[in-house]
Amino acid sequence: MCAGLSAAFLEPLCSISLMEDSELRQLVLEILHNIIDRHDNRAKLRGIRIIPNVAALKIKREKICKEDVVFMKKHGQQLYRHIYLGCKEEDNVQKNFELLFTALALITIELANEEVVIDLVRLTIALQDMALANEENMPMFIRCGIMALVAAYLNFLSQMIANPPFSQHVSKVIELRSMDAQYLLPEHIFREKCG
Repeated sequence: MCAGLSAAFLEPLCSISLMEDSELRQLVLEILHNIIDRHDNRAKLRGIRIIPNVAALKIKREKICKEDVVFMKKHGQQLYRHIYLGCKEEDNVQKNFELLFTALALITIELANEEVVIDLVRLTIALQDMALANEENMPMFIRCGIMALVAAYLNFLSQMIANPPFSQHVSKVIELRSMDAQYLLPEHIFREKCG
């Protein structure tokens, strides 16, 4: 990771990702995916959805090496900030949310030790809080998209780390949303004609 995402490359890449152009932000996320995804898992993660059985995806992964731990200590906050700010852009479309989901999933697969998992949970809670508080008067689609992203990612993460209480909680929230707030789930909000 240190060779592929040096500070000289990462900083300009992240600054481009904050531009007010949805397609440019998508391109930056795709570049990031290409660098992070060392085991060709991207295709298995395509589309943002609630994955009922992550194990069925047969995700390839290895133990996190020391260099990756150092990379995340040095640059993790910058990646999290990029994802956080990228979520609240008003011109985001479904593809932006799909690529943000894939970025979170790839970071989990390729770079996550216990410390990074905690940071990722904090990031998703911060995203959810941002959507709920709506201090920036974001459009309803963006707020619902963020909530759907959080649901899809926490469902993925809870299965990847195999923590039964966490998985049960996430499953229960998804179940409640499917009954009372479908617009907070990716399968509904990203439908072609969602009200």
